[in-house]
Amino acid sequence: MKKKMKLISAILLIAAVCHSQNSKNGTSRSTTNASQKEVVEFTKALNVAVYQEFNLDDKTAFENVDRGFIAPRIDNGDIEGIMRTKLFTTKR
Repeated sequence: MKKKMKLISAILLIAAVCHSQNSKNGTSRSTTNASQKEVVEFTKALNVAVYQEFNLDDKTAFENVDRGFIAPRIDNGDIEGIMRTKLFTTKR
């Protein structure tokens, strides 16, 4: 619930900032030109592609992040050229 409220707050803040910028520039939503319409259609197409690519109804990833899980360890945590976890493990 807290995350939803933060998301809604962020969206409202962005909308308010955009509205204030449009007011300062003397532009309004009703005056759009062809290039703006192209951008809107392009953005809509990208959003559809994202929704088709990812299963946003599956909340498992969100629940895992809430529990502190970020990503699985690949290659036992070794990062080539940067870190080798074998140096940090101790066998007893």
